[in-house]
This record gives sequence, structure tokens and C-alpha cells, in this order.
Amino acid sequence: MAIDVDAVYAGKSMNAAYVKDSLRGDATLRISHVSVQEFGDDDEPKKKKVVLAFDREPKELALNVTNKNIISEAWGKDAEKWIGRDLRVRTGRTNFGGKMVDCVLVECPNHAADMPPATASPSLTQKAMAWQQIKGRFGGDAGKAAPVFKAAFDAVGRGKPEGQFTESDWAAVAMYDPAAEADLPPF
Repeated sequence: MAIDVDAVYAGKSMNAAYVKDSLRGDATLRISHVSVQEFGDDDEPKKKKVVLAFDREPKELALNVTNKNIISEAWGKDAEKWIGRDLRVRTGRTNFGGKMVDCVLVECPNHAADMPPATASPSLTQKAMAWQQIKGRFGGDAGKAAPVFKAAFDAVGRGKPEGQFTESDWAAVAMYDPAAEADLPPF
């Protein structure tokens, strides 16, 4: 039996290898949640970073300063207003410690200044609340919460476009319990 060493050491954050292998080097992802998390070893001072979670994507992206600057120049410094926007992530190369290394680069498609913020849609706010409730059940671990959120979205929506979700649809997503659905008789 083969043991994929990258899978063994895979964390919850996106890195260049993940973007290259799992996203085929380039993908446009919709931002579903923005948070601030601390990073660093126990013996070092912690560094805070903005972390993005995406619709239907289990990995989060912790922003380095370059990527944070690219996004904030396009969409503003209020990261809450980034929710619902599409972000392109791709692999690239950068100089780190005097060596060229693989990295994750971001681009902000359709970032015109007159574009209304994506959070203007009431369903996006309800969606973010549903995401937070599901993620909270997993101690904030987006990697564990994402498959349940996707299953909830698919089960509640039953093919309905996301833009047609009602407030009660989002409430049902937030309360979704895959174990309870497994007990239902087939229709």
C-alpha cells in the first residue's frame, strides 16, 4: 500500500503544492469567511494573519503580506467586505531567504472601484452565519466543517441556485445534521 507523505503532513492551510496538485495550479474561489489567526511555534512570538475560507474548498488561505496588500488594494482594508467575492489563487515563484521557492499568488478579478460589495446580498450574510454555526461545531476547524457545509448546502438546495436560497433555507443549512439525515427513509 502506498503512503502519500504529503497527505500525512497536510494541514488545514493552502500551500503552493496543494494549489498545484489539487487545484491544478490555478483556481477562482469564492470567499466565504474571513478570520484572524495566530501562527508560530511555541517558543516564538505569535504572528497574526488574515485567513480566508472558501465556498466548497476545505483548505483555508493564510495571507502573507504580499497577498494581503494585493487584495486590500483592490477591495479595501475592511476584510469583512471581501466575503462573497471571487479570488483567483495560483502557483508562482518568489524569492525567499535568497532562494527561489514555489508560492501561492492571488489576483482579484473584477475589482472595479464602483463594483458594489458582495456582502450587500442578504443571503450572503445568512450564508456566513450558517457557515459560522457549522464551523463552530468543529471548534473552528474549516477543514472538518467544509464537507458538512457542502453536504448541507446540497441537501437543502436540491439543485436550487444559491441566489434563490431563502432565509429559512440558510437556517436549515446551519442546523443540518448528516447523522439525522442518514436515519430518514428514502423518498
